[in-house]
Amino acid sequence: MGTSVEVLFERELERRGIAFTADPSTGTYFVQVGTPLSVSLENLSRQYAYERDPDCVPRFVEAILHRATTLSWSSARESILFALEPNDYVESSDLRLPLSKRVDRVPILVDQPLGTWRFIMREMLKEWDVTMDDVTQVAGSAMALALTSANLERSEIDGVTLGFFETDLPLKSPPLLAPNLKQIVEPLIGWPLHAVVPDQDFIYVWAARHERFFERVAAVVVREYSVAPHPVTTELFEIGDDGIRAIGAFSER
Repeated sequence: MGTSVEVLFERELERRGIAFTADPSTGTYFVQVGTPLSVSLENLSRQYAYERDPDCVPRFVEAILHRATTLSWSSARESILFALEPNDYVESSDLRLPLSKRVDRVPILVDQPLGTWRFIMREMLKEWDVTMDDVTQVAGSAMALALTSANLERSEIDGVTLGFFETDLPLKSPPLLAPNLKQIVEPLIGWPLHAVVPDQDFIYVWAARHERFFERVAAVVVREYSVAPHPVTTELFEIGDDGIRAIGAFSER
């Protein structure tokens, strides 16, 4: 039997001389770096089971240590985006905005060299001396640029154009929230859209006029959601001029 993620995680903290405690009832770790961080290994465990790569553990530790570092506003503003995140995290952003029963729109800081992201918290806005409107403005500009830089790959299935984004970002949900989404996708796919986001590395979009096409992707969505290291939701979204909303969900059974 292989070494568990918990053991690998604890060994990595010990190797770095970082003190920690754990709550066995919730599986939460409390890592002592400056302000103590509460850390859940749920997503890391899924990633390790999916990839079987022990190097994902030191990368994860590096990411949470980086999370404890407060960037200046001038440094952070280039890396701020909004993402779709499940709302069942033990510790989520206190700036999240519910979009559905299962998913929130969350402001995040992305570290592209590390391939990680972290939630922006209200306390960080105080440290930066900015408002949520400031965050929304810079995130909109950053997402528009990211979408313009991404490739919208397409496949034709039974007369339906199925699109998916290829991007350098470590997660693919921000393009769905970009202010220029209609401008980019309408000429190639149509508008409004239907979309699925089973995990942070998997997005499908297609024209909403193909009302029954969701049946073709249902099995893929449920399978991807069940095994992905960063699952988001099995919901089906509609995206149009009025924004994004969930209009249903695939059964996970």
